[in-house]
Amino acid sequence: MTIVRTVCNNLSKLMLSLALLPGVCSVATAANQVCAPAANAAANASSVGKPFTVRGRLSAWNGAPTHRIWIIGTTRILGVHGGSTMPDNLLAFTQSFDVEVVGNFVVCPVTKSHPGVMQMVRIVSASKLRPQPRATE
Repeated sequence: MTIVRTVCNNLSKLMLSLALLPGVCSVATAANQVCAPAANAAANASSVGKPFTVRGRLSAWNGAPTHRIWIIGTTRILGVHGGSTMPDNLLAFTQSFDVEVVGNFVVCPVTKSHPGVMQMVRIVSASKLRPQPRATE
């Protein structure tokens, strides 16, 4: 019964997201930045905010966005924009759901930060990477 409830909740959220997507993309400049593919991540994100560095854990999740960065020491999660490319030193680690990467990430914001909302970012660079197996519950 729990699995059925989870599937129904996820389908409801997906339907709501799909219904709202065209309106969101036409309302604000930041949303247009998200909907348009970026040729240059740093230039595209400059209209929303300046790049910043976080110490966090990058992992893959089911749903959108697939890759997310948990900022260590906070309850904040950054979503990695799906149309962005990963730095070369991260590519090997992003092919599996079984590996998480702790490191320093320089990110460019694609959306503005709002309390309680996952902020979308593009990863510009990553350093001090330490891959580890994903914890199982």
